[in-house]
Amino acid sequence: MPGANARAAALCGGSASSEACGAPAPPVCRLCGGALTPSFRLQVLRRHDVAYLQCAQCGSLQTERPYWLAQAYAPGAAALDVGALQRNLENFAYCLAFARLFDVRSAVDYGGGDGLLCRFLRDHGIDAYTWDKYAASSFARGFERPAGGSPDLLTAFEVLEHLADPAVELEQIFACRPRYLVCTTEPYAQQGADWWYLAPLGGQHVFFYSVQALVALGERFGYGVAQVGAKIVYVRNDLGEEAMRRVALAKDVLSGWIFQAIRGYVFTQPTPGVASDFALVSRVP
Repeated sequence: MPGANARAAALCGGSASSEACGAPAPPVCRLCGGALTPSFRLQVLRRHDVAYLQCAQCGSLQTERPYWLAQAYAPGAAALDVGALQRNLENFAYCLAFARLFDVRSAVDYGGGDGLLCRFLRDHGIDAYTWDKYAASSFARGFERPAGGSPDLLTAFEVLEHLADPAVELEQIFACRPRYLVCTTEPYAQQGADWWYLAPLGGQHVFFYSVQALVALGERFGYGVAQVGAKIVYVRNDLGEEAMRRVALAKDVLSGWIFQAIRGYVFTQPTPGVASDFALVSRVP
C-alpha cells in the first residue's frame, strides 16, 4: 500500500507540492495573475525583510503581499511626503488647464488625501469631489464622494503604486467610467534595488507598473492611453478617435514652458467656487 507521500503525489498529478496538498501555491502577479520571479529584497519601514518580485507576463514589479500597511499609514506617516504641497499645486494647474481644453465640468480625485486638490478645483468652478481610503479630507469636507454618475475627469495622482490589490482596485476606478482618467506613477523598466521610487522607508509603494501593463489596463477597460506631459491620460474609447487625437495634441500645451506659464497664470484667476460652496455648506444642518 503506497505511503502518504505517494498518495498525495498521485492526487496532485505526480507532485505533492500543490496547494491542494496543503502546501501554499506559488505567488502570482496581483495585477494580471502571471508567474513571479524574485528580483531582490529590501528592508521596509526599517523592520520588515521584504521580497520584490517581477511578473513574467505583464513585466511589473511588486512587493510580496504587503502585510505592513497598517504601520505604513499610521498617524504621522505623511511627514515623509514633503513634496505633497508642490505636487498639489502642479496637479491643480494641470487639471484646470485640462478642464478648459476638454470641457471638464465634474471631477473625482481618487486617493485625494486631505482634499486640497479638490478644494482648488471647486474654488475655480469645477464640481469636484475627493475620496481616500487612508486619509480624511480636511479641505473638502462634505465633498468626499459624488452621489453617482460618471465624472468627466477622474484623477489618481501618485496612487497606483499604493494599490495592494491592483486588479480589484483598478476595476473599481475604471468602473466609474470617466471620460478621462489622468494619473501619475513612475513606470518600471528593470530598475534595481537602488531605484528611488521603491521608497522602502515609507512602506507605501507596493506595486510598480511596466509601460506594457499601463497600456494593457486601458485596453482591458475600454480606454486608449497617451502620455501628456508628466501625466498618463486614459481616454474612453466611445469618445472616438478625435478625442484621442486632441489629447495627444494637447501635449505641447500641458508640458514645457507653455505649461509653466499657465501654472503661474491660473493662480491669478477668480475663485467663484469659494462663495458658492460657503453658501452650500452653510445650509447643511
